[in-house]
Amino acid sequence: RGVMTGWIGYTLGRVEHTFPELNNGLAFPADHDRRHEVNVVARRTVGEWTFAATWTYATGRAYTAPESEYAIRLLDGEYLSYIHVSGKNENRLPAYHRLDLSASRRIETEKWYYEVGISLFNAYNHRNVWYREYQLDTSPITVTDALMLGFTPTIYVQVNLK
Repeated sequence: RGVMTGWIGYTLGRVEHTFPELNNGLAFPADHDRRHEVNVVARRTVGEWTFAATWTYATGRAYTAPESEYAIRLLDGEYLSYIHVSGKNENRLPAYHRLDLSASRRIETEKWYYEVGISLFNAYNHRNVWYREYQLDTSPITVTDALMLGFTPTIYVQVNLK
């Protein structure tokens, strides 16, 4: 008790797909490809209290984006709108990072032990982008970032039989 523990982890990864009918048969990053990920975890117990912090950083996910739009005139005089997109998953969303904090206290009785605590998910409320949506029927094209969960406090009680 009273000792700080923790760990640091780094992952270097590459997830690629190759399909003959996509991207001219060339390899491209998978949607869930995250080249770099770092996790830093620290935990300290002081008396009956436990304090913890976890920081996570990861490179952004790969995605395909529309680049331009133009109309093609058909033989019957009608126009067909055409959207030109980037290479398959050649773009990256912004880097993902967040800090989670928690404090908990253990309380014991003869038959039970309880843990009560508070946790702060994404403590500094970083606006992590989950994916991008494109509204193609507006000019210019409207881009909207769909965000992951922001700052989220949680109070909890865990009850266990000894």
